[in-house]
Amino acid sequence: KDVPEIVTVVSSLAAFYRISLSKGEDQIPIRDEIRHAKAYLKIQNARFEDRIKSFWEVDPSLEQLLMIKIILQPIIENAVLHGICEREDKSGTIVIRGWQEGNDVYITVTDNGVGMDAEKTASMFSPNLSTETAPTSSGYGLQNISDRLRLAYGLDFGLSCESTPKVGTTVTVHIPAVSPAIL
Repeated sequence: KDVPEIVTVVSSLAAFYRISLSKGEDQIPIRDEIRHAKAYLKIQNARFEDRIKSFWEVDPSLEQLLMIKIILQPIIENAVLHGICEREDKSGTIVIRGWQEGNDVYITVTDNGVGMDAEKTASMFSPNLSTETAPTSSGYGLQNISDRLRLAYGLDFGLSCESTPKVGTTVTVHIPAVSPAIL
């Protein structure tokens, strides 16, 4: 009966899947990666009754640069499901910032969720995982993203994380500034 909300969710799903497929391209403009993440948040807010606020502070000069796709959405998904939804009131805020320093691009995803202790944070971002220190199911996704970034761009790049229990978490994406090829 809430037709405008259904239209919003269906439109967001269409955008989400269109960008996920990206005509088979592995790298997409950062602008599209952001649109993909925003579509995901719209879908989640329909599900969670607008309890997730988001603020985007991404330098517009980054929009044309390229990055491998489906990086931000899983990080934001972790922030929603394992940070914000584990809060007592099941609501919170996510702030996404992006900027360039020299030839490097940084994108942070900060939530005010439940946070993690140092041991859990270290286990999720350890480059040498063993069965004894294997991350939780949410950690596998983040480790996968970091591995994908390192394979695509080299060992100097990937994810890092800072977290404080009962305060929140910041995950930083560090990638090179990759301009689209001039045809």
